[in-house]
Amino acid sequence: MTQPVIPVEEQIAFLTGQKDSGAAPVWVGQKFAADGQVMRFAGNTTLCHIPKGPAHDALCAAQARLRRGLPQGAYAFLPENSLHMTVMQGRNDPEREAPKWPDHLPADMPIDAVTTLYKHTLQSLDLPQQFRIQPVQIAWGNSLTVAGATAAQDAALRAARDRMADALNYRAPDHATYRFHITLSYPIRWQTQAEAEATIALSSEVNALLMQAVPEIELGAIEFCRFENMHAFENLGFLGASQPASA
Repeated sequence: MTQPVIPVEEQIAFLTGQKDSGAAPVWVGQKFAADGQVMRFAGNTTLCHIPKGPAHDALCAAQARLRRGLPQGAYAFLPENSLHMTVMQGRNDPEREAPKWPDHLPADMPIDAVTTLYKHTLQSLDLPQQFRIQPVQIAWGNSLTVAGATAAQDAALRAARDRMADALNYRAPDHATYRFHITLSYPIRWQTQAEAEATIALSSEVNALLMQAVPEIELGAIEFCRFENMHAFENLGFLGASQPASA
């Protein structure tokens, strides 16, 4: 499955803050403090954790190389056991305005009640029990974009998103254009031009090693999870009971 890569110019514009008027990346003060300490950011989501094995080992090795080589104090890295690929985002407690909060849910509905409602709604969906993905690009020094390992696998992932969105009666503005990815860390400060160029060069180098080590990653069934912060995602149940997606 061919997936367009994110251009260098776009990555530099983000890393240096050229496209953002904020003093720091948007996650600072929401998901992480300026010093990289994790903050409460509760919600629910659907995802596939990266199973322990060669793929997880390779991702952890890539994360370690980035941690050693990226600009000091520029990223807050995630724990190895939290590595996952989001299939479709749920709702986040702090984000209670449109378009991130559905019109049909009360704005003051407790996040635990939303989680219970979503779990009940999604648990009976007939979804594939496994997916195969391939690494595409480590972008911005922190995020591995991925795609279905074949056109059919990519279509199966998109179809699963559609099924869940229809069941929940909500589609985010980026629903159709969403890039599947595995987050390794979060940027927590803007970089200089030189730092950004070095970040992109290192990302390309690490990405080449990762793709050589694991050209394909096998994922299990979609999990419905709740979380209190970006460091841990508690599986409340696997979704679906159909056969694996076609090759």
